[in-house]
Amino acid sequence: MGSATAPKAGTSRRRVYDGLKQMLTDTDAYPPGTKLPTYEEIRKQYGVSYSVVSVAMHALAAEGLVRIRHARGAYAFEVPPTKSALIAKAVRERIADGSLKPGQPLVRSLAQEFGVTPANVSKALVPLLDEGLLIVHLGVGTFVSRRHARRPKRRRAPQPPDTP
Repeated sequence: MGSATAPKAGTSRRRVYDGLKQMLTDTDAYPPGTKLPTYEEIRKQYGVSYSVVSVAMHALAAEGLVRIRHARGAYAFEVPPTKSALIAKAVRERIADGSLKPGQPLVRSLAQEFGVTPANVSKALVPLLDEGLLIVHLGVGTFVSRRHARRPKRRRAPQPPDTP
C-alpha cells in the first residue's frame, strides 16, 4: 500500500501527490465530502501507473486531506485545525478582546490549557511574534506587545436628556 508520508521529492509519486494536494486546496472545486476523480482519471491525467496514484492518495489520506472508501472512491476531507492553529487563534482573539494584557506570561498557562508542551506553544506563537502581537524577553517569557494590547474603552458619563 501507500506510504504514510509525502513521497520523495523529484519522483512521479511526488508530482501526483503535489498536484492532488494543490487540487484539494481549491475548496470551491472540492469542498469537504466531495468525491474526487477516480484513480483511473488521475492516472491518465498524470500519465502514471495505478500504484503511483495509490501511493499519493494514501499519503494524502495519512495527512487527513482525503478519505478513501473501498469500492466507493476518495473524498475530500475537512481537516480539523491543529493544536498550534487553535492556540494561535485563541491568543489572537484574547488580545483582540482585551483578556490578555501586557506583562501576563503566556507559554506555561497555554501549555496547561491546551495539554501540550511549552515548546509546542512557543512554536504555535511564532506567527504572532512575526506580526508583532507578542514579544519575547529572553530568559523571562513571551508576552503581549504593549503596542497591540487592547486599551479598555472609557465610558462616558450619561448625558441628561435635553428638555425644551
